[in-house]
Amino acid sequence: MNVIHGYSNEYEVGIGEELSLDLSLRNAGGAPRTVEAALHTYLAVGDVTAVSITGLEGARYSDRLTDEERVQDGPVRFSGRVDRIYRARGPVAVTDPAGARRIVVTGVRAPNAVVWNPWSRVAATMADLGEEWPSMVCVESAAVRDRAVRLEPGESTSLGARIGVEPEAGPGVGARHVDMLPLVNYDSRTLVNSIQQVNAIQSGGLMNWVEHAIWWHVYPLGFTGAPIRD
Repeated sequence: MNVIHGYSNEYEVGIGEELSLDLSLRNAGGAPRTVEAALHTYLAVGDVTAVSITGLEGARYSDRLTDEERVQDGPVRFSGRVDRIYRARGPVAVTDPAGARRIVVTGVRAPNAVVWNPWSRVAATMADLGEEWPSMVCVESAAVRDRAVRLEPGESTSLGARIGVEPEAGPGVGARHVDMLPLVNYDSRTLVNSIQQVNAIQSGGLMNWVEHAIWWHVYPLGFTGAPIRD
């Protein structure tokens, strides 16, 4: 485990037909702390304007662009910048017509789902994204704001996500894969090294996640003090 700003943390990634992400946090300090955390997952899509997200219908959300509280009416679609924090626990499905597939994100002990795309103006200010914003959508499993967790000294909490891919026609129909290696953006040298070793076993039948996820990493709000994003 790493210790950062009074928290010990462990991040585990499981790679196979399903991608599993798990973050554990423990208050290693001497005083109570409130922690927010999100698994910041960029999903690769063919054209964000054609994407629809289901599973959030009827859920309340905070619109960070307008500071309003709203209720989701129908699927989420993109025609401009989106930055929303949903109070939702169920599976969220990203339908990507260009890729003829659905990417299903299921939070584990995660009371929030965050949906984000910066659109062109904001993306132009981001060195790690730039012109790639039309080919991504972010769906995060999170515990933030009023769902943040208060930890007494020595107490722990955890959250996770399970990400699966199925053809748009539904389960049981063969999905296409390409032999490429996922790119992980996370400041753990051990984790990056372990992910780099995946190319040695890609031929063994693992999901080729670079086709479905641009990158994924932990966004540990509580012990960095950072906002969710600017």
